[in-house]
Amino acid sequence: MRTSTSWQRFLGLATLIVLLIIIICAILISRLGLLPLDLSTTLALQSIQAPWFKTLMFFVSIPGWFPWSMITVVIGSVIAGWFWSVRIGIYIFVISSLQAPLNWLIKTIVARPRPSEPLVEVVKPETGYSFPSGHVMFYTIFFGFLIFLVMKYTPRTTLRAIALLLLGGIILLVGPSRMYLGAHWLSDVVAGYLIGLVYLGWAIVIYRWLCGKFVS
Repeated sequence: MRTSTSWQRFLGLATLIVLLIIIICAILISRLGLLPLDLSTTLALQSIQAPWFKTLMFFVSIPGWFPWSMITVVIGSVIAGWFWSVRIGIYIFVISSLQAPLNWLIKTIVARPRPSEPLVEVVKPETGYSFPSGHVMFYTIFFGFLIFLVMKYTPRTTLRAIALLLLGGIILLVGPSRMYLGAHWLSDVVAGYLIGLVYLGWAIVIYRWLCGKFVS
């Protein structure tokens, strides 16, 4: 119980810090447009011209585009429900779906335009606002919760290690992917990771609370 309370306090503090960071970023974006390293990071990534790298960056982003995002959530929820329980599958579906309106709300408030040419190459034009990255938030929450489940319920095997490597890899790669494709700036990606991690943390806390009541 003490460990759980300490974790919740840490998570509460982390939430406040992330909220403060987002507010500061929103103010700076409204005044400066681009934050330090935004442009240089994208240009550095886009300077990598290897065909395999461009293909990798494109395919990493596919699960985050509609309707593939919904298909990904449904398939992941069904697999989780089959491996563990129907209620766990439903829980994953709910937390993954609820992050979308949160992302939309923050984007609407900050109202940051997406990267555009000639500043950077826009490989795949996208609509809507830029801050924070919806792909990064979604991947961090959805695939992050799957990592939590695999670590919690799966025995230590080679298959478990491969699953964790793949899930962790796609989370790490989606950030660079969004910048490489010209859809987001570095600050959008960092904000997406921070908000996604805090959201994931609370999702795990709520899941653990539900474990003894409804989810088992």
